[in-house]
Amino acid sequence: MQVKEYKIESFKADSDTLNEYLFYAYNLDNEYKDTPFDELPQNLQCISKNRDKFPKVTDRIKFKGTLRIAWSYDMKYNKHIDLIFFPEENPYLNYAYLYAKDFPKKISNEDNPREIIEMKPNYDINYEFVKEILSKAGMDTYHRKRFFEVRFGTAMFVPMEIEFEWYSVSLQYDIDTLDMMHPNELNKAEPITFPLYDTFLLAQNDLDSWAITLALGIIKSHYILPTNTKLNFKENITSWEESGIIKHISYNKIFSPLSTNALATTKTNFNDFIVNLKDRPDTKEGKVIAQLFSHKLKKTEELLDNESKLHKTIASKGYELFRKYKEQGSTDSGGYISYYQYTMQKSYYQSNKSKLINPLWRDTYLIYVQNILPNNWAKVWVVRPPDDNTKALGSDHYFFKEAKEEIFGYQSQWNLGSIKKFITPSYMDTFHNSPSQIKLYEGYIHTSGLDYLMPFGENYIKR
Repeated sequence: MQVKEYKIESFKADSDTLNEYLFYAYNLDNEYKDTPFDELPQNLQCISKNRDKFPKVTDRIKFKGTLRIAWSYDMKYNKHIDLIFFPEENPYLNYAYLYAKDFPKKISNEDNPREIIEMKPNYDINYEFVKEILSKAGMDTYHRKRFFEVRFGTAMFVPMEIEFEWYSVSLQYDIDTLDMMHPNELNKAEPITFPLYDTFLLAQNDLDSWAITLALGIIKSHYILPTNTKLNFKENITSWEESGIIKHISYNKIFSPLSTNALATTKTNFNDFIVNLKDRPDTKEGKVIAQLFSHKLKKTEELLDNESKLHKTIASKGYELFRKYKEQGSTDSGGYISYYQYTMQKSYYQSNKSKLINPLWRDTYLIYVQNILPNNWAKVWVVRPPDDNTKALGSDHYFFKEAKEEIFGYQSQWNLGSIKKFITPSYMDTFHNSPSQIKLYEGYIHTSGLDYLMPFGENYIKR
């Protein structure tokens, strides 16, 4: 996963206190609506003095803006369609994550009636709404059908006026598994995945997890604006300083479409080292074309539990191997577990590769996902990674050959996302113009053995 040096917040906030202006205004207009000015908390006095800049707020808000309709980043067939709404210039929000209708949820408490702590939306909660919007916004039947077939990418950006009931939700993702930890009821249902993979709207590293706070909305009314509507957007959605230079992210970048294809990596359970590429999307009938040594370990609750017998045993074995091979530095118990899996996998590869069907070691391939089928098999190409002499984006001296061990070694659990630095325009040009140079095999892999990496290719849904 990408670690960025900037952050586009969902809520606009006071730079000193980091408190969101929307909550300021909401409290002023509700809990403190009958409080004399002199008795208001100081932060609310500022809002009260500038009511022309901070309009009154109820539990619903209405904006004109642009709605991005795109599939979630989950590697499965039945999954969310993400509705991310970018309102035109306003004091409260940069963007909001919307649902077309209400769903089971639990609100924090009376002190914060806008915070959701448990939620359980169905994966298809937005499907009918999206069908309606795509039809009314001018997408033809062929492209509407294609959007619902491909399971990746952006349908379109639609100018709209939307009124929604707004809430706040704080999301946390386990740094090892990328599973959602909070809200806890969402973890086993349908997680919100865009903060893990979106190019610009990423969660941030927060100790042992990735975290983000979202403005979440339930749509109450909507109106599609004419396509030539001139919306009041500034040039840039955010700016930040880096090494004394002011940098920006423009709305033009935010409104760039996502490809209907993706790059992915592979994963297996503990003591299971291989993902099979088959000639047909069927576990029993499919013939194995190639055997791929997995990039990552699926970490179960038992394996992650520091007090479990399995965790302690494998971490101890990994620690002994770490010392035996005189690896530099040290790691934690989770790192020792990954080291044990990596060492056993490598030993198995070296001992058995002559007996296997077209075996590929983990640093010799990536997966190009063309589509996901209803039975959760993915149609894929197995492709070569970047050439050893590929320079990292933005660098003149950091080559892929120097990064391979860090990316594909035992720390791949955390470092695989770094390969995105080496997916250069040159690599993509080779893929599009001379695919035979990087294509190794094509076939099918079950999605249980795949992890999303990044959008890839130039296949887009067109209006």
